Amino acid sequence: MMGRNIACNCAQRGIFGGGRTGRETLSAKTRAILGAAPVAGSAISAYVGPMANKSFTSAKGPTQRQLRVGELIRRILSEVLSRGDVHDPDLNRLYITVGEVQMSADLRVATVHVMPLGGNDVEGAIALLARHQGELRHHVSKGMIIKHVPELRFRRDITFDQLDETRRLLDDERVRRDVDAPPREDDDA
Repeated sequence: MMGRNIACNCAQRGIFGGGRTGRETLSAKTRAILGAAPVAGSAISAYVGPMANKSFTSAKGPTQRQLRVGELIRRILSEVLSRGDVHDPDLNRLYITVGEVQMSADLRVATVHVMPLGGNDVEGAIALLARHQGELRHHVSKGMIIKHVPELRFRRDITFDQLDETRRLLDDERVRRDVDAPPREDDDA
């Protein structure tokens, strides 16, 4: 009963924007909120549409805060791993490069891109890091002031592979011919 009153008040105030006006819109939107089956041609799509268009990734890229927090976490993890502060001899034996830390929009999840020196046994290094996630989070919390210490998710760093692929493409004969060719007169620079 409470849901029906909320739906009626919202529809009367125009919170559900778009669609038909009057009694048909109110009943269709009330049915949508209360979970009843939609009626063909009703204004439910105007209500559901904006929610469905929202995505979890932004086309704008990360915010300055995400970049700052990610870089700070990267530095702290690099220092902890290079000093051998983790209480595991197997992990301290490895030389691990922390290439990048990507933060989620709410700063609660940090995706840490790592690569052991030489690129050997990447999966084993990621498994060791994941096993000691709690201790690494503790070191992160000591090194920075943040309301919620993010969950650390470890992934293979592919930037070196992308660099090799870019070099391979630039060394291709067809690409080199296009790069070395003199500019044509009809090109506007």
